Amino acid sequence: MSQHTQMAILPLDPSVHDRAGFDCGVEALNRYLREQAGQDIRRHAAGCWVLAEACDPTRVLGFYTLSPESVEAAQIPELSPSQRKRLPRYERLGAALLGRLAVSTAVHGQGLGTQLLYDAMHRALTAEIPSVLIVADPKDEKAETFYTGHGFHPLDASRMFILMTDVAELFRTRDSHR
Repeated sequence: MSQHTQMAILPLDPSVHDRAGFDCGVEALNRYLREQAGQDIRRHAAGCWVLAEACDPTRVLGFYTLSPESVEAAQIPELSPSQRKRLPRYERLGAALLGRLAVSTAVHGQGLGTQLLYDAMHRALTAEIPSVLIVADPKDEKAETFYTGHGFHPLDASRMFILMTDVAELFRTRDSHR
């Protein structure tokens, strides 16, 4: 795949996208895409978006899922005073759950995970139903390191989060440097 290959991130269409051919090296994620993602979409439990080349839209190079979530405000660890000030004073805070994010082993190391993450963050930021934070469920230490590198913080022993105000700032900063 060359640097100039046109990519598209589109909603999963089980009649178009080859889910059986996807392999990210983590069987639970492969199985989810193959067997459960379509059901979650039909049941409105989660949205699933896939990354594919424009010249071969059936081949899934990566995917992510988003679904609604809420988090107890008291569950959020210590924040700086300025961050705490930006949170609404509710017992439960609306969140977007980035439940799964995976990239095919055939294209590891090409920055596609970051591309998928930024698409998910942008989609959550601009959603018609707003949320206060994005929660991620990293599957292993490598995934935790990936999310940490993109501004996520530990929420509890198995989850991470980033405030939506930080996501908005990330896009403002990124866009102003273009």
